[in-house]
Formats: sequence, C-alpha cells, structure tokens
Amino acid sequence: MKAEIENTILAISKSLDLLSKRLNWDTAELKLEELDVLCEDSNLWSNPVNAKKLMRERQLLSDNIVSFKSLLVELQDLTELYKMAELENDQPLQDETEIAFRKLKKLVRLKETEALLNGEANLRSMRNL
Repeated sequence: MKAEIENTILAISKSLDLLSKRLNWDTAELKLEELDVLCEDSNLWSNPVNAKKLMRERQLLSDNIVSFKSLLVELQDLTELYKMAELENDQPLQDETEIAFRKLKKLVRLKETEALLNGEANLRSMRNL
C-alpha cells in the first residue's frame, strides 16, 4: 500500500479514536439503552421541559452512534477496496479510492472539530451555571 494512503488511513484512524473518546464509545450504546428506557416511562411528559431535554439527549446520542459506526464501516470498506485494487493492479479504482479516502479524511476531521467545539460549548455552559 502506498505510503500516502497509509498515512491517510492513520490520520483517519487517529481522528476516529478521538471521536470515540468524546462519544464515550465504550458505554455509548448502554447509555442509549438507558435513555430509551427513560423515554418509555409513562410519566415522561408530566414534566415537558425535562421530557424534551431527555428526548434531545437521546436523539443526539443516537445520531452520534449511527454516524460513528458509518465512518468506521466506510474506512474498513475503502481500505479493503484499495487493497483489492492494488492486488489487481487496477489503477483507476486505486485513484477513485484515494479520492474517497481524502473525502473521508475531511469528513472525519470536520466531525472531530464539531465534537471538540461541542465539548467546549458544554464546558462553557456548565461554568455559567
């Protein structure tokens, strides 16, 4: 595999690692299950403000999980596709996957920046309490 592609894969992997930490990936799906149970409580809407807050938190976590899984799968798929193109000496396919890797790298970096800014905003809002 070309060194440039290996470096791109490494950069994407590092960004995904940071995202997994920001998402608390080890416990994210368990937390989503807990939020699902809370959202199913028949008394949830007795306090509409808390209910809306809980629903937003649940939706945000769900969206983050889906997005993160999608990024992981795309990295794996592109890596395998590139290896296959390399083995078959298919230069046009290699070129296409290189472009896709660059796009994925930009997307992952954007997600990384969003996660960092969201964390910063959360810290600021917590300090203002």
